Amino acid sequence: MAPVVLENKDGSAVLGRRIHFDRMLNFYVTDLFEGLAAGHYSWQCGICHRFFFMQTAHKQLYCNTVNPEYGVPCAYVAKNKLNMPKQKKKDGFGYAIWKKRYDSLRNEKHKTNKNLPSAKYGIDVCDKAIELAKRHYEEAQIDFDYAQNRYEQDMVLRNLINEAKAALGKK
Repeated sequence: MAPVVLENKDGSAVLGRRIHFDRMLNFYVTDLFEGLAAGHYSWQCGICHRFFFMQTAHKQLYCNTVNPEYGVPCAYVAKNKLNMPKQKKKDGFGYAIWKKRYDSLRNEKHKTNKNLPSAKYGIDVCDKAIELAKRHYEEAQIDFDYAQNRYEQDMVLRNLINEAKAALGKK
């Protein structure tokens, strides 16, 4: 194991490490334990019974992979089936990102209402951005491809504000 200095796309230096493995099994074991150290532990989905790695400390009951039987994520299947234990909204996919954006926009709207000098956007822009964030979150709950590929990018605060301004016809 040797420390290595790598360069990001933006040109900044990042410290990494290079590890050489004699066998593939050693790689898998190392990867498993590093994931566990980072808080990613395995859990079994209640619908498809596959094991998946948790990505947050929330108790997520169902995986985010598309269920081959229904064609939608397992969390969506459980939400719409009778007699299934319901997953709390805060434990579902994308909620943490949505909550962070919602709180940021609500705080910005509060600054604007109080005429604070740190306010950057108008009330109408904040309201529209909150509406767009909610729409993106709801779409990510249903459309698996969108959730995996574009959801995080669409939920970046700058992108939400630009989309809200475009919808309102502002620059």
